[in-house]
Order: sequence, then C-alpha cells, then structure tokens
Amino acid sequence: MMEIKSVIGTENPVYPDAIAIRRTVFIGEQGVSEALELDGQDEDVKHYVGYVDGQAVATARIKPLFNQRVKIQRVATLKAARHHGYNTQIIKRILSDAQDEGFLEAVLDAQETALGFYQKMGFVITSEPFLEANIKHRKMTYNLVQKKESID
Repeated sequence: MMEIKSVIGTENPVYPDAIAIRRTVFIGEQGVSEALELDGQDEDVKHYVGYVDGQAVATARIKPLFNQRVKIQRVATLKAARHHGYNTQIIKRILSDAQDEGFLEAVLDAQETALGFYQKMGFVITSEPFLEANIKHRKMTYNLVQKKESID
C-alpha cells in the first residue's frame, strides 16, 4: 500500500524526495534540461509524494490557476515502481483534494505516451499536439464538478 504525503513549498522533508524522483525520470530518463525541470515554481506549489515501504516512488505537483482551475504538473514514477497503480492513486488524491478545496477544473499537459492513462481517469484532450521540452504533449482537462462522485 502506498502512503501519499502532500506539502506546500520546499522547506519540508517531502520536497527532496519529489525532486529526486523528478531528476531521475525527467532529467535522467527523458533528457529534459535541468533549467526546464527546476523552473523556480516549486516554492509556490503543492507537492505530492507516494511512499511504498518508506521509499519515495511517485510524485506530482499542483499549481492553482485563475477561474478556480488547478494545473497538475511533474507527474512521475520511478521505473522500478511503474505499472503498480501509484500514479493513479496520486492523481485520484489530487482530484479529491482539489474538489475539497473548491476547484472546478483540473488541467494538465500530458505527454502523448500518457494520454490513455489520463483518458481512463476521465480527462479529455483539449488541444492538438505541441512540443514541451522536445516531447509531444496535449492539453487535457478534468471537470471536477461533474465527476464529483466518480473519483473514488
């Protein structure tokens, strides 16, 4: 079973675990530049980290936007921990928390390889493909009002 911890900002014991996962996945595996990955926004966002047997295995962060929207970013799982449902658990927790906090919509820029994952969770594609960090992405949205009952 995975334990999910969420914290705001960088001055806490959870944040270094989030950064370690992001460095491994985005910088190490996907070749994203450190300057793009470490974008200076971490102090102002909420970080989620999933732990299995005390080890950090998955992470994501959320950033509030205008019009009661929240953006999900930096969703990553260590290679050895993939295909165990950990990202699903983190995304469900994020969506539930966002509803509890009064957000109406969640948005994200999904890598094309992850579109099916997000579509299964109820996200809808809202853009044509675009490049971000030299990786094809698409914008996706999740209506937090209509899907209130379906997150659990």
